[in-house]
Amino acid sequence: MREPYRYSFEQPHRLEPTPLYAKLREDEPIARVQVPYGREAWLVTRHDTVKKVFTDTRLSRALAVGPGTPRRGRGWARAEALVSLDPPAHTRVRRLLATAFSMPNIRRLRPEAERIVAGLVDELVEHGSPVDLVQLFTRRAPVMVICTVLGIPYDDRGRFGQFPQLIMSTDSGAAREGMLAYLRDLIVERREQPTDDLFSALVREADSGGQITEDELVALGENLLANGYETMSNEIANFVYVLLTNPDHLAWLREDLSRLPTAIEELLRYVPLAAGAPGAGGHARISTEEIELDGKTFPAGDAFLPSVNSANRDDHVFAEPERLDLARTPNPHLTFGHGPHHCLGAQLARMEFLVILTELLTRFPTLRLAVPPDEVPWKNSHIQRGPARLLVAW
Repeated sequence: MREPYRYSFEQPHRLEPTPLYAKLREDEPIARVQVPYGREAWLVTRHDTVKKVFTDTRLSRALAVGPGTPRRGRGWARAEALVSLDPPAHTRVRRLLATAFSMPNIRRLRPEAERIVAGLVDELVEHGSPVDLVQLFTRRAPVMVICTVLGIPYDDRGRFGQFPQLIMSTDSGAAREGMLAYLRDLIVERREQPTDDLFSALVREADSGGQITEDELVALGENLLANGYETMSNEIANFVYVLLTNPDHLAWLREDLSRLPTAIEELLRYVPLAAGAPGAGGHARISTEEIELDGKTFPAGDAFLPSVNSANRDDHVFAEPERLDLARTPNPHLTFGHGPHHCLGAQLARMEFLVILTELLTRFPTLRLAVPPDEVPWKNSHIQRGPARLLVAW
């Protein structure tokens, strides 16, 4: 048997996908890999099989927690985190959040998101061209929105502002402890001074012995802040970079901004957010019994890593998958996952992308990169891809 592929942190070239994906999808769609931490796993690269991994109840997220878990960084997901729970515990906690992240509630949040984004764009105008969009916009808009959703004071950003970014690094132990300490302090504050917001409601639920424990609440807050802040910050910058480096596509989009929702779905598919090679995206799952995938049988206890980046470039599902097509439809990308662990904040993210891109393209009809594309610096030592700086002009 050949040696497993090395699941490494070699830095990708900007947003280009790892070339090995295409080879694996064709020749070895379930490939043995060795990750930087933990034991060997099976890397799943085809779209249809990745969907099966996401939905098969015999593949457990709860078992994929601990020092032996195949993973990209030193740490591992907390056992109490929503992404680590299997049904029925996962169903119980997720049900509590269904209303907060429902489409009617997202629609109610949109005017506030529009106010936040318009105010930040006003500041860009006041600053003048050129400007670092990452520093003055993409790192600020998402945290202001997620604070609004959760009811977390934006003035506390000095206490938690760097934690989401550090948690997404490959060595996040100290950052995680800082985030957890902040959230535990916030729980105490909400007990003493309850407010009318999601976090206070969850604290009351935990204190009443209801559907969520305090440890689950802390883990949930960490997950929502990290993804609602750092993930969104990177994706917004990535989307703007892709549009500004594809002027013909951008011109087509500017002709009719009602095309934005379809364009956003393509940007979600096209941009490989997670870094690493040969695969990225998707938490490990451990088989609880013997299972069959792609005609092969695997024993209980094997670990599987679904690669969203690869699935989103599968030519069995997407015509010319390496080509950006802002009008692509249908577009069954797996960026938000699939099945029980489908991203809880998917509709919130879509709303934020729509509000932000609408405002930027409307207010800055001549928005462009202020430096050549190959001079845009990219983050290093992060699980997610994104520009470290994005200097733009208008």
